[in-house]
Amino acid sequence: MTPAPRRRPGLIEVLSAQGGETFHRLLRGRQLELRDFYSARELGRRVPSRTPWVVFVGVSMFDSRKGALTVARRRPAIVAQLALPAGRGINYAKTASEGHYTIWAAAEDLLAAVVDVVRHP
Repeated sequence: MTPAPRRRPGLIEVLSAQGGETFHRLLRGRQLELRDFYSARELGRRVPSRTPWVVFVGVSMFDSRKGALTVARRRPAIVAQLALPAGRGINYAKTASEGHYTIWAAAEDLLAAVVDVVRHP
């Protein structure tokens, strides 16, 4: 019996931040922390079987606050808005569902890019 072919992830277009691109990140706790901008790898999680490595080592964000809220499992939800700066080696790509992006950057650079934090009931 021949095994079924493994599903290959599609190609993604990786872009470099040019300055001002806006993304939204659902925060884990009640306060903004550096840890909120760690990748799943940096948090010591295991790679899910169908998750491409390149997504696993990035940080999940959305192009709208509403998009971030759709994945919130608890309320109140806290969402940070980031404006990415140019020249910091920050890259991003559209991945997964509509409005979802993966961002590759140092957590410190992402924390510094926060321009607003909103708590949603």
